[in-house]
Amino acid sequence: MRDDSSRQSTRNLFFLYSYVLTIYGAWPLSDDTLFLKCRVTFAACQMIYLTAICIIKLIIQCGSSEDIIDAFLLLVVCILVCSKSILLYVHRDKLASVVLSSVEDWNTTESEHYRKMMSERANFCNIVTKLFYSMGMFVLFIYILKVMVLDVIYVMDEDSVNGTLILQKNYLLPGGCVFDGFGNVVFYFVVINQAVQLSISCSINLGGDALYVALTLHLCEQCEIMKLRFEKFGRSDSLEKNRKHLNALIARHQDLMTRAETLEDVYNQIILMQMLMSVLLISVGGFSFLISLNGGDVIGAAKNICVMQFMLAQSYIYTFPADDLKEQAEGLLRALYSSQWCDMPANIMKDIVFMMMRINVPPYYTAGKFFYMTRQSYMTVVKTAASYLSVLRIMIK
Repeated sequence: MRDDSSRQSTRNLFFLYSYVLTIYGAWPLSDDTLFLKCRVTFAACQMIYLTAICIIKLIIQCGSSEDIIDAFLLLVVCILVCSKSILLYVHRDKLASVVLSSVEDWNTTESEHYRKMMSERANFCNIVTKLFYSMGMFVLFIYILKVMVLDVIYVMDEDSVNGTLILQKNYLLPGGCVFDGFGNVVFYFVVINQAVQLSISCSINLGGDALYVALTLHLCEQCEIMKLRFEKFGRSDSLEKNRKHLNALIARHQDLMTRAETLEDVYNQIILMQMLMSVLLISVGGFSFLISLNGGDVIGAAKNICVMQFMLAQSYIYTFPADDLKEQAEGLLRALYSSQWCDMPANIMKDIVFMMMRINVPPYYTAGKFFYMTRQSYMTVVKTAASYLSVLRIMIK
């Protein structure tokens, strides 16, 4: 069981992520109890069940063409959420070590200037997280508004002699036509279960992505602080103090790079799934947008635009922190070179040269260990999705 004080400190620093992820067992610092395993299993099984429903709908092709496209989009989201849930649980120990190290940075930093820098970065991260959460909730609200309010259809009651019109049963998620023919009890049960599935998707998707941003941006700020410490190196007249200062800098750099490598190990498969699914969702969502636009369905077109914008934002939050970390790590070399290392004795200069060689290899976040995550890679994703969308647009014509 983890230390209570460490857990409370972590809750205070990561409150925007911990409470969202704890619900379905994705918070890495939760005790690995039977109850947590049950929550993780429940979330994964719900996503697998919803995936099966979407596949059945695609096979029997019930509902309108828009419903079938929505079912395919939901199928992609289910695969993504299920993958994130399982991978976050499998790598929870590695992720916990990075979270605890971030908390330790706050507890051990005594310089007011450094703490102010960390606070500014944390505030920026909180703003990004709140915007990301708000965007996700807005897309969800638009979707539910369209499905449950604007798509209301009246049908003839088969049991009525006078031809009474009644409301057609609407489900929260695509795939409801699979349950046509069942009674009201099954209908209400399915709707409640779909609400649970929506909460799982939002919790895992938004919380896991936001935690990645928070931890990566914290590493960026630690690299920024290290640059200031590098620039101060060599100002002491004492050889022993300079040696101790250098050893401390080396140890600190190793610690930060180890954390970056650990985060990359945890998230590289998640990032790969995210990039692949983002391309699919943006392309198919754009295809659905074109169909809605040609059919005069303004609400449906607005819904698809919101979905595409959210997927673009979700892809971007995986690229900009990774690119920022790479740039900050590369800046360490310039900061060390600007110090007074050339005035050091030969043995210290030799160590500094080796340190420069190590710093010259910055950390990279990858998608599946082969696709580097940079802003340029984000543009590649957007261009690929746009190319697919152009082909689909020609198919419509």
